[in-house]
Amino acid sequence: MTNLKSLLYLLWSSLLLSDSNPINTAPNNELEKIILREKLKERAEEYNRSYENGIRARIINLISSEGKFEEYIKNNLVSLDEMCSELLSSKVVIFSDVEFSSKQKEHYKKILLKMGEKKIIAGIELFCDDVNGEIKKYIHKKITEDEFYRNIGYEQIIKEYERFGYRDLMRFLRKEDIETVGINKPFDKKIIEFLKKMSKEGKKPPYEPPEGFALEEIDNIGCDYYERDKYASKIAGEFTKNSDKTFVMIIGAIHGDKEHIPKMLKESYGLETRVVEWNLSGVRIDNENLTINNSIYERLKRCGLDDNNALRVREDFVINFSWNPKETDDYKRTFLERYD
Repeated sequence: MTNLKSLLYLLWSSLLLSDSNPINTAPNNELEKIILREKLKERAEEYNRSYENGIRARIINLISSEGKFEEYIKNNLVSLDEMCSELLSSKVVIFSDVEFSSKQKEHYKKILLKMGEKKIIAGIELFCDDVNGEIKKYIHKKITEDEFYRNIGYEQIIKEYERFGYRDLMRFLRKEDIETVGINKPFDKKIIEFLKKMSKEGKKPPYEPPEGFALEEIDNIGCDYYERDKYASKIAGEFTKNSDKTFVMIIGAIHGDKEHIPKMLKESYGLETRVVEWNLSGVRIDNENLTINNSIYERLKRCGLDDNNALRVREDFVINFSWNPKETDDYKRTFLERYD
């Protein structure tokens, strides 16, 4: 296996120097597809490693280093009102999103309401910014929910994500008339048309990719986290130039790590970002498994961290909630087992 990987990396390096870079153009033969698959897996593994040593690990290490775990928590609890007031003093806030938790989305609603609908902009990773015109029409009730998802080709996608609270979150943003934008990097137009076709036909993933595209390009669009981080950072940064509102990014936890979007916003726009991390439970994605452990949730709860307060960790905050193992299993079955 090592020899195969070495060979693939050598081939990959030679392709990077040619005009047929498979990350930037569609792979046109089986060899390029294999190389692309290996490269995407390598990138995903690298980001998973950086995340495991990222904000959650640093928070836990910080708590442990500054005194007894329980004492630190009890001495650093703040009310949700106090947290929201502090968040509004920042131009950009990141809600560290866990895709497979509907309970987390309920917390979003509570916090966004406390922050005030006229004081915030919600940036949602689930949507690319090239559909912001449709999002605006949906939020302002110019089109129906069905029209919105049909217009952007998300009819099947929203069905898959509904169980994790995303449809309800969008309904909430519409009801409260909260300005909302997509912050993900747009997909290749051919892939968009393909997804719309699959959605219209009611087909479910995993999809058989169209000719000229590798499975990973369809099934794991946007695996280049660096480019997506850069893209989302630019959207948030540009919005803050012309608005007094706080830009709240609801985006995967990996993107909110201090070495990712917060670092880019600091370097490019001079913006300090505050992160709301959701629980310190043992959520871990590796090559095959997604596992959940509620033991830290129970421990934090015994220390007083519950649904009605937050834990301050320097400039950031931690919210505590329990995980639903069924949602985790559903997520794994729907989105991860296709790679087995």
